[in-house]
Amino acid sequence: MCDPSDILQDVVDVQLAPRPRFPTGALALGVDGSATSDDIVHTRSFAHLYTPFPVETGELHAAMQGFEYASAQLSAQRPRAVSIRPVLGTTVAYVDRSAVRLRVQLLSADGSAQVDKTGLLLKLVMTGGATEHADCHLGGLDTAKGHFLASCELGAMNATSFTASSVATATLTLSYDGDQVGATVDAGTLTLVEQPV
Repeated sequence: MCDPSDILQDVVDVQLAPRPRFPTGALALGVDGSATSDDIVHTRSFAHLYTPFPVETGELHAAMQGFEYASAQLSAQRPRAVSIRPVLGTTVAYVDRSAVRLRVQLLSADGSAQVDKTGLLLKLVMTGGATEHADCHLGGLDTAKGHFLASCELGAMNATSFTASSVATATLTLSYDGDQVGATVDAGTLTLVEQPV
């Protein structure tokens, strides 16, 4: 009776690699010096060829003697947002038309507009007259159809802000999981027209 490890050492061809038919953008072909083997266990480490595009996919497989025994699909995660690019859609407000609207692009550290929404909180603060707050809607961040944009809307400003002509400032703050604010940006100014008497 022979030891199975004697057979494995010289006969069995083991391959741990990305699938050739899948794009390998999210995976490298392997890290130099990362493959290790003994009589029974074969392991290999993989790394990015370059920073993958968010949600880019790749697939690994394990084969012995040309027969596949296991596979796994991997997907690059969306990075967290670190900066804000706002466009203030409302520049003048009246007491009876005081809704404030913004469109907001969030960017990751590498400039991608596809960012992680998990635990993300984006807030609009209007200062001038009364200080008012509104949460932003993040649904558009998911798809190209939404242009990867968030939207912020303050339905109506307090009437006391219109007792005299003045200027209000819009500020946006970004944070994750309720932690310390990660980014703050001045989104522009809004002219408040005095209420007629």
